Amino acid sequence: MSGPTCMLVPMSPAPPPRLLLVTAHPDDETMFAGAVFQATHALGAEADLVVLTNGEGGFRYATLAESLYRLRLTDEAVGRAHLPAIRKQELLGAARILGLRDCIFLEQPDTGYSLAPDALTPEGWDVEAVRRQLREQLTRGRYDFLFLMMPTARTHAHHRLSALLALEAVAALAPSERPAVLGVSLHTRKGAPQPEGYPILAFDASASEGAAPHPLTALRNDTQSFDFDRARPSGHGGRLDFHLVVNWLIAEHKSQGFMQRRMNAADVERYACFALTSDAGAARAREFFERLAISEVGLSRNH
Repeated sequence: MSGPTCMLVPMSPAPPPRLLLVTAHPDDETMFAGAVFQATHALGAEADLVVLTNGEGGFRYATLAESLYRLRLTDEAVGRAHLPAIRKQELLGAARILGLRDCIFLEQPDTGYSLAPDALTPEGWDVEAVRRQLREQLTRGRYDFLFLMMPTARTHAHHRLSALLALEAVAALAPSERPAVLGVSLHTRKGAPQPEGYPILAFDASASEGAAPHPLTALRNDTQSFDFDRARPSGHGGRLDFHLVVNWLIAEHKSQGFMQRRMNAADVERYACFALTSDAGAARAREFFERLAISEVGLSRNH
């Protein structure tokens, strides 16, 4: 009489992570570039982007792109008329590189630059429509993770507002339906922090340094932040790294001349969990970044 037959049941592969990025302007997605590129290209993540404004306020540094687009983009009237369409196409080019599944444009006006910590809602914004669209996107997408720009006092008021509106949308969801919500800050090993507006912090600075006071911006104090090192060696002889990916994205935004100066500026993307993130969400985030750390980009590298 033969013994029992043992059957090996193959384990189902882990479902692809689902990510939503919420930003203020076309080009802000570059802040998440390393981790998101690795997630989509190595883990098969499904990632969507919601961008709140048209970006027409970015006309001042478009000088070198004027001959490319055959428009006097540094003339404010011309820039504001044409940059929404131009910047949308630039972003779609970056999205293709980043591996995004969808880009959702909420088309709010980019009224101008402000660092005021108590900056009012920008003129012309339909904030209720933005709130509704963010809630609908979160509900429809059933995301595992939501990536936001860390709403610090040293960053553009639109960056802070994009994060706050997204946090409000998450807070309106039942706790069991909330994604893990992480804010990103950029850090450098090269010394002094960079200028305000799109700050790059010293390497040992806290991810929440200078965070704007608000009930929703509190971080979990029992969960360490997660670093994605853009200088992580890759490719033949370890001679490549993820600065290259970030630079590819930055180069797509040709109308934003000052943006090009940020190539190779930040070494680390630091992700910290907001307090809205549940215990299960924090554990999910930890596992996600552990998977990123051991995965490799390249055909068949992770199979």
